[in-house]
Amino acid sequence: RLGTYRARVGYHLLEGGFMKPGVTLAGFVSYTSGGMSLEQTGQNISSGNVAIASATSKFSTNWQYIGVGPEIRAWFDMMFFHPFIGYSLGLQVGQFTTGFDINGTVTVNGTPYGTGSLTISEREATKLYSHRILMGFEISLFFFELGSELQVDLTTGLVGMSLGTAFRF
Repeated sequence: RLGTYRARVGYHLLEGGFMKPGVTLAGFVSYTSGGMSLEQTGQNISSGNVAIASATSKFSTNWQYIGVGPEIRAWFDMMFFHPFIGYSLGLQVGQFTTGFDINGTVTVNGTPYGTGSLTISEREATKLYSHRILMGFEISLFFFELGSELQVDLTTGLVGMSLGTAFRF
């Protein structure tokens, strides 16, 4: 599961016009949350005279953070279609929680001692400064816009794509 919610407010430094370029300076705030989990069942683990049979191990991580920052976009007005390219700076602050669980039957020297579990969990706060290249397009339908955006994070190397809607005032 993964979700990002983003709001952006911009001001046209150069308004452009039909078949003319434009430049927009904007600020954004975003909230991102997500998580993933990997589970493996039916494991048999042994070390010396200690064995764990029919074990299930589960690794999970989840995150949530808030981001803010400025961005600038250069775009071209082609009536209803507006391709753009831009640059964004950002600060993200949040937390990551990672956990590892092992559940199974513990046996020592052939004697079963019951079912048990081992849980390890770690929560870490983080702060990340990033800068990104943005590219995409918007389709204007009067006061309503549909858009697609590709972001390349130059700090982490991550690439993301989004679809969205906007209201233009």
